[in-house]
Amino acid sequence: MPPYFSLIGNPISELPPEIFEIEGLTDLGIGDTNIRELPHNVTQLSLTLTSIYVEGTSISYFWSWTDEILGRVSIRDIPRVIYAGHTVYCGDLEKILTKSANSFSAVANPDFSSRLMNPPEAGLEGNIWSFVDCNPAVSGLSGPLYPLAAEDNQNVLHS
Repeated sequence: MPPYFSLIGNPISELPPEIFEIEGLTDLGIGDTNIRELPHNVTQLSLTLTSIYVEGTSISYFWSWTDEILGRVSIRDIPRVIYAGHTVYCGDLEKILTKSANSFSAVANPDFSSRLMNPPEAGLEGNIWSFVDCNPAVSGLSGPLYPLAAEDNQNVLHS
């Protein structure tokens, strides 16, 4: 199994929980899809999964199983676990940080992540920022691992 699996840009709206249970998988890219939530019932989370890329999705919350991957060391030395730029979740984090809101927009659920859905941890000194990157994607680091845009520019056919 390759260590990186990308569904980035696909018109999918739902993910099976098994995709998060693939051993050997370290990085999962599901950004720029129609995904609104991660699966609730991931029961055998992969021990090797260290990074999830959800940029450009409508994800607004994370389930409790995501707490298991927080703090795992990436074999590619990736500094964050979740890359979520341009998501509802990061919009909520920004509002909490600037004090224009004091909670997430998702209705509280006891099955939510205790670490990623804790508003007091969204402040400047909060722990959420050590796990989540809300910046726009950077190809090869917080975006697709292969720089397709650069490759297209370099190898363009001229008439």
